[in-house]
Amino acid sequence: FLVKLWMSPARPEASAEKLSSGALAPFKSTHILIYDNDAPSQQFCKTMLERLGATVHLASTGPECVSACGLRPYDLFLADAASESDAFRAAHDLRRLGIANGLPIVGLVTSITPELRQKCVAAGMDECIGKPPDTEALVSLCTVISKKSKPKNRQT
Repeated sequence: FLVKLWMSPARPEASAEKLSSGALAPFKSTHILIYDNDAPSQQFCKTMLERLGATVHLASTGPECVSACGLRPYDLFLADAASESDAFRAAHDLRRLGIANGLPIVGLVTSITPELRQKCVAAGMDECIGKPPDTEALVSLCTVISKKSKPKNRQT
């Protein structure tokens, strides 16, 4: 049994162009780490966030995320929260080791359910958002989260 679904490709530049006003100020000088097992999804997020003014770094594995946070301060960590990813372990390790206390961690999920949101929070993530993220929703979420916490691994 095979089902094919055809979807129009998402265009990060189209979403970013909608927000090319002063609403983008939160992303200037913002350093974001993205971990996603899916290369096209990872590239989509990277392109979108760079167009919004962020400096974006990519990680390929959970342990790489933990190492990256130990080497460089980040303002936000976007983690692929698919069941087969090790983002849950990375979020847990970052919190347990105290490497990224105060660092907002947002899970990227294809389908948000109460159970998955609870799993994200239990692992140490602050919230989860749909994947690929809608630009306006991501900006809004990041603004709310950044007001709640200031990453302690960032030197000011």
